[in-house]
Amino acid sequence: MNSGVAETLGRAKELSKKFGPEHASHLEAVRDRTVGIVVPSWRHSGTAVDFRLHKMMSRVGGFPPSLARYFIVQYSKAGDVVLDPFCGKGTTLLESLALGRSAVGGDIAPDAVLVSRAKCFGISIAEAANYIEALDTTRGVSVSDVPPDVALFFSRGTLLQLLSIRKQLLEDMERRKTTRVATFVCGVLLGILHGHSKLSLSLPCNQVFAMSANYVRRYVLAHGLKRPNRDVRECLLMKTLALLPGPRLTGRSRVAEAAAQRCRSYVKGVFACPDMILTSPPYLDRQTYIKDSWLRLWFLGRQGSALTSESMETRSVNLFVRYMQGALEAMVGVLKVGGRMVLVCGRANVDAGEMTHSVRVGDLCLYAIDQSEVLRTSLLVERLIVDRKLMVRGSYFAVHHGKSNDDGSGASHRFGEDEILVVRKLR
Repeated sequence: MNSGVAETLGRAKELSKKFGPEHASHLEAVRDRTVGIVVPSWRHSGTAVDFRLHKMMSRVGGFPPSLARYFIVQYSKAGDVVLDPFCGKGTTLLESLALGRSAVGGDIAPDAVLVSRAKCFGISIAEAANYIEALDTTRGVSVSDVPPDVALFFSRGTLLQLLSIRKQLLEDMERRKTTRVATFVCGVLLGILHGHSKLSLSLPCNQVFAMSANYVRRYVLAHGLKRPNRDVRECLLMKTLALLPGPRLTGRSRVAEAAAQRCRSYVKGVFACPDMILTSPPYLDRQTYIKDSWLRLWFLGRQGSALTSESMETRSVNLFVRYMQGALEAMVGVLKVGGRMVLVCGRANVDAGEMTHSVRVGDLCLYAIDQSEVLRTSLLVERLIVDRKLMVRGSYFAVHHGKSNDDGSGASHRFGEDEILVVRKLR
């Protein structure tokens, strides 16, 4: 590891040592008097039931809805505005709206933005079902222009239906009268586009991310996997019924396709200054969102290569710190004075020579704050919470052979730790 990176990591660790960490499992319940609920720590098992709508689309790196619920109740009240500039699949946004707050978010990943919008629209079962039943699965389409890597995943009959529905969804999302319901149905479809459930449209594969086509091709040949013939409308309807009805949403919402550094552009003029920010920054390049979403991006007619310029995915520790300084300065610039910023931070591994070093993103955020005069003079770090969690094994082999995290031997149990920073804006 070069001396610059070693110095950065060393100083970052020293900063974190100043805080006596709290543990998520020891946190006391918080009360929201305006909504009339008490919310325990998300690590207290069996304390809450999550909205089914959260399961619209699986995606790497999300935090539990009950975590979002806990901090939204603790640091905001009904009628406040909550911002998530790395909104992912919309966990913070949906929980905020369900708790009577307004929600505003942004992300650079088109599939994440679409699903976040879909969750925030408050679509009813009747709206979605009527729209799905009216979809034409026989509209004149051809598979000749479909990339071979895409066609690999679907039977010919399923692919023809997908192409027909895709064309209608992309058109209807651009029409004002049908934007909301078409966006919702498209979000549902992205959630079943690939996976291994009885509603998944692809050959059995990972439902969280789309793996390399070459890897899948080899696995298919070796294990004789079959592409299922699905009735796409029926699968859409069944998945919709599994997700709805959703919670009652009373606040306003907006989700922008934009980098965190540009959060002012989509907050200003539409919402008052956010009363709190709840978000999870990237874990360097541990989670390669754009690469992992290539099949969903194809369905949306987008190219991943055009999105990487604004991505914060990097293996460079010092470059990541500079990225985070810019993002945090933008976030502080829109946050209300006295408002809290809650950062859910994980870990990433950085290879250096023959060694691999575990890097705590929370420490890097503390270092980014310390190195910026704007951040250092306007923020007070109030809490550092350690969140220990069981890591679930999810290999391709496990998908096809029904292996769970616990195979009876105990050898597959792995634990990871997140750090949650709570920061208050002073001025």
